Amino acid sequence: MGWLLLLLPVVLLLVPLFEYSENLHTSEETTSWERVTLGVRTFWPEPTSSLFDVSDWQIDTNVPLGSAVLFAIPNLFDLQAVFWCRLFAALAAVLATLGLYRLLEPEVGGLAAALGAIWPWTVPAFCRGAVVSGEETLCTAAIVLAVLGLVEGRRWLILSALAANAMVLVRLDAAIVLPGYALLALALLPRRKALLMSGLSGLSILLHLAVTWATTGHPLTFAMTARRVTAATSAGGAELTAGGYVELLGKDLGSPWVLALAFAGAVLLLWRGGRRSRALAFMALWVAFAYGVVGLNGTIKLGFARYLVPTLVLLAACAGGVFGVVAGRWRTALPVLGAATIGWTFHSAVPVVQRQAEEARLAHGVEGGAHWLAACGEEVTVLVTDNPFAFSVLGPLRPERVVRVQTEFTNAEPMSLLDQLQAPDVRYLAIVGSGPVEQLVREARAPGWRFVWQEHAVTIYARVDEAEQERLLTCSRWD
Repeated sequence: MGWLLLLLPVVLLLVPLFEYSENLHTSEETTSWERVTLGVRTFWPEPTSSLFDVSDWQIDTNVPLGSAVLFAIPNLFDLQAVFWCRLFAALAAVLATLGLYRLLEPEVGGLAAALGAIWPWTVPAFCRGAVVSGEETLCTAAIVLAVLGLVEGRRWLILSALAANAMVLVRLDAAIVLPGYALLALALLPRRKALLMSGLSGLSILLHLAVTWATTGHPLTFAMTARRVTAATSAGGAELTAGGYVELLGKDLGSPWVLALAFAGAVLLLWRGGRRSRALAFMALWVAFAYGVVGLNGTIKLGFARYLVPTLVLLAACAGGVFGVVAGRWRTALPVLGAATIGWTFHSAVPVVQRQAEEARLAHGVEGGAHWLAACGEEVTVLVTDNPFAFSVLGPLRPERVVRVQTEFTNAEPMSLLDQLQAPDVRYLAIVGSGPVEQLVREARAPGWRFVWQEHAVTIYARVDEAEQERLLTCSRWD
């Protein structure tokens, strides 16, 4: 029965959502498309670069090393990059579900374990992360497997150590989870083995330090870059408070009552559960606490829900798993009540997930414009008002060829628009939609720009003479 329930979110939610969704997050971030270009930027920075020549690599200190390797795999085998990078995230979401079930089932039974494993699918941010190229589900699966390996012991300890390192390899902020992992190891394992596991879990951190020291001359370049990015994305926003953090968790879980059930579940699992349930509850509370601390001090902008996905998933699992721990003689009745509760939660969450999928779609014409630029444009810089990485991936165009226009809406100290439009290497301008950024660009009235292409919300201009304009007007991406 429990295994059958695990199939429901995959069949009814993941597959159709994956098919319908674009590779976009539901905020101003562009990380989903950027991750697809990451492998190219890192290992093939120039068209003549070789993956097997380390001197050609261009390490991006804004992105973890594991992400660079993972998202380079499709490029290495000449696979369809967008599909495969999204598939990695989807498989990680399924793996996290299976890991939660394996963690809970021996103690709470199949039905309650299934509730705990599929409850995270009521979290819109988790569903969104499962269908775009990103690290949130990868990191979540790594945390679940790290805990599972400690609980299972013996041969699973190798998996646990690998998973503990993997979480940092794909998300630098996951380093704050490692102290909780070390405490859990001390509680579950003999002291010497626990200390060994704690030490092994930090190898990926040492790898980042060594690589940045060798390539930039400073071991903390990754951390400093992440700090600068957070400061930039948080500029002008209200500071997070403790109450605001709790409210944020409740909103992202679906409602405050689900958050209350999750925390009550974590406490009850610690009090009445076995070692497996306690391990899950402890890690859920630790991750919630750790991310709350770094969010309150401004290290991470928790307004981006993808940062909270591991926290939300572990808390949601506690909300479902508790129906088995406290059941007692009602070992069937209470899980059935939990199933009805999760059904009501799905009923509330699915419209939100559908709305987010609708909102997180590319403007009509971006794909066509990207293909047109690749087919008809020259190897010169293209200025775009939005979705630069989407243009790069869909073209495909070299990442350095596509540059986002700087305005007061996108940069703290933007260059003059006229200077950007008159730069020697800039030949094309793609205006996407009709927002404030696009309005500023249209009002710049830089001389020499002529209309050459339009489809739906995307208009492309070129800085060319009349003869070249005539050629471009007749050029087609289908030629």
